[in-house]
Amino acid sequence: MVKVRLFFELMNIAGKSEIERHASNLDELIKSLSQEFGGQFFEAIYDPKGVPREHFLVYVNDKHINYRDNPSMPLNDGDVVLLIPPVGGGSFASNYG
Repeated sequence: MVKVRLFFELMNIAGKSEIERHASNLDELIKSLSQEFGGQFFEAIYDPKGVPREHFLVYVNDKHINYRDNPSMPLNDGDVVLLIPPVGGGSFASNYG
């Protein structure tokens, strides 16, 4: 089980700041959360072409991971994953649409 901590817009969309999930790698985890929490969650992380946003931050066990370059990074039971979307004013649709 992986512990996921959500920040800013992701926390607001999910309605919670912490979630536990089974996932074998980062991509599986993030796509599973996107499916569960819908389009707004997905748009907070991915641009309209489905590419992770440049300033989307991922930390695994306090180590920064470049999700764009390493989506298949393995996850292990007990890992703590922080998901921090790009921070800015307004909604994602109006800023990035």
